[in-house]
Parts: sequence; structure tokens; C-alpha cells
Amino acid sequence: MSRSIGGKMLRSPLVVVTMVILTWFTAAFLLWPNLNLLVETFFPSGQFSGRAVEKLLSSDRAMKSLGNSFLLAVVLAVTLFVMTFATTTNHLLFLGNAIRAAGPQAHPLRRFFAVLFVMTFATTTNHLLFLGNAIRDVDYQTIEAARNMGASAWTILRRVVLPVLKPTLFAVTILSFLTGLGALSAPQVLGGEEFQTITPMILTFANTSTSRDIAALLAIILGVATIAMLAVMTRLERGGTYYSVTKVSAPLQKQRIASPLANAVVHAAAYLLFLIYASPLVLILLYSFMDGAAISTGVLTLERFTLENYARVLSQESALRPFIVSIVYSGLAAVITVGGLLFVTRILQKYRTRITGTFEYLLHIPWILPAAMIALGLVMTYDRPNPLLGGLVLSGTTVILLVS
Repeated sequence: MSRSIGGKMLRSPLVVVTMVILTWFTAAFLLWPNLNLLVETFFPSGQFSGRAVEKLLSSDRAMKSLGNSFLLAVVLAVTLFVMTFATTTNHLLFLGNAIRAAGPQAHPLRRFFAVLFVMTFATTTNHLLFLGNAIRDVDYQTIEAARNMGASAWTILRRVVLPVLKPTLFAVTILSFLTGLGALSAPQVLGGEEFQTITPMILTFANTSTSRDIAALLAIILGVATIAMLAVMTRLERGGTYYSVTKVSAPLQKQRIASPLANAVVHAAAYLLFLIYASPLVLILLYSFMDGAAISTGVLTLERFTLENYARVLSQESALRPFIVSIVYSGLAAVITVGGLLFVTRILQKYRTRITGTFEYLLHIPWILPAAMIALGLVMTYDRPNPLLGGLVLSGTTVILLVS
């Protein structure tokens, strides 16, 4: 059967051309850059060397960044889980005090809570998208049946609802952990030198040739941790998954909170969350109309109101170019990725052979490996002429941004 499918695949010129292009793309941008990263790190002169490991162990900044990243990843996964099911006002106020205390000379622990606070509220997208849809798919008939049998609300949640949500909970936990492990923006802005994580340190070390091997080793550690996390969570998820077996599932219905105290607490928490989520957007909009002095002092007055910022961004090429590059490259990346992979996926599904199965696994490399490792691999591989690209050099060009 596989031989007949393979023969049919080879008889289609379009499929053959697509597979050739896919082979080149996979080798040039998914396999070789990451393999070359390993070679450059452990075989810099053609022979094995543990110099990168020695330099990493002797660097206090690098070792602290490793510990900080794993700490942030674990705690972020927990706080996002807690945020999803049982956020309390006191918990929020505690974190609010922590972020306000993160000044220029803040204690590392306060820096950590500041980063954790921002990332907890800035990375709830996965929970809202995936877990929200999973909750809406819970069969209400099952809940009604359990209620008619005398089950309490807590028993229904623990024995009926949560088992159905188990696969999604594992997925969002993995995403939360990996988000914290590879955090970049929040540690850079709020962490400072007191709380540094892996990805900002990779960028710092990668800027100099003498410490690029440390950056590569950090990226490899990040990749190994990512793969290990995926393997462990996949193993746990296989331990038991529950699905609704009704032929026609009924959608969940709104439930009224019977306890007046619980109702008040839930609504207060909901309004507080709304303020926390909306305030950054409102403040950014207001500050966009203020001059530099008002932004640095945090004082918002009508006298400071100006349209100069918008005029400068929209009229000066140096200010407008990054904005245009971001929009154009994001659009191109979306079109190329969606359009190309839809076509490739159709071929992989239509012609099920060992070759297409192998490509299917290889195309998951960007999901398995962290973005920092892939980016550093591309930079270190294509900073010199390479036969895979016809001798072109991509590092230092905007093309490598589109590729990555």
C-alpha cells in the first residue's frame, strides 16, 4: 500500500517539486542551524571541547540567569493556573505592591515579583483561548446527571468538569512553563541586573564573539529543558484522559452564585482584573500624547499634551521605518506560513509514507525548540557564505528576520 502511495506521489510533478523545496527548507533552516549550534559549541576546532561549559560555570551572571528562568517558569505556571480558577483580591494586591516596589535599587526578590506580576497578566492568552473553548465544550447534560444523583458543586467540578479539561490543562501548563522559561521583555524591562533570565543573557553574550559560546550553551540548555518538559507533560497526559460520550452535547448554562459573600468577592475580583488589564492600554494611550518630561516623571497634565510624538513617528523615516518593517514582515510571515503550510499539510496528509511522516516530525522543530535557540543558530550559521544558500550571508540583513 505504501509503495502504491509513494509511486502516485512521484508521478505528480507539483508534489515532487514541493517535496524538493521542503527538503531544502527543512535542511537549511530547521536542521543545520541547530546542529551547527551544537558543533560550534562543543567542537569549535573540529575536536570536542568543554570550554563553553567551564566558562558557563564560572560566570555568576549566567548561572543566576539559569536559576531565575526556571524559578520564573515554575511559579508562572502556578500563578496562571491559580488566576484561571481562584484569583483573590489579597493575592492581587500583594503582587501590586511588589511591582510598585521594583525601583532602580529594588531587591532581587521584588524584581522577581514585578516580572511575575506582569507576565501573569500579560500571558493569560493561552488560558483564555484554549481553556475558555474547552470549558464551553463541557457537556451540561453530564453535569445535570451528576447533580440529580446528589453530587455537590465541588464534586461535580472535581470529578466531572476537571477530567474533561485535563488535556487542555496540560497543554496550557506546558505553554505557561515555556513562556516563563524563555521570557524576554518583562525581565529586560523590570528585572534589571538584579533579576536576569536566560533569553536576555543569550542576547547579551551573543553580541560579542568571545562569549558567543556561552550564549550557545545557554540556548542549548533552554532547548533541552523545553524538550524535557514536553516529554514529561506528554507522559503525564497519557495517564488518563476523559471525554464526554453523549451523542448530542448540551452547552454550559450560566450559573448563579448562591452565596451573597462569594458573589460579591467574585464580582470584585472580576472588576479588579478588568482595571489591571485595561490600565496599561489606557496609560499607554495617554502617555503617547505627553512629552518626555511628563513620561519620565509620571505626571499627566493638560499642559503637557502634545501631538509632536505622532508627527515625529509619521513624518521621520528613522521613526517610521521600524513600524513599517514590523507590519510588513508580520504580514509576510503570516501569508507565507499559512499559505505554504496549508499546501504542505495537504500533501503530508494525502500521501502517508515514511518520508512524509518524517517531514511531519521535522516541521515540529519550531514547537520543540525555543525561539532563542533557533534564532542564535541561524545567526551563527549564516554569518558567513553557506552552500545551502548559494553562498549568501544572511546575518545582519532583514531577510534573516523574515526567515526566522
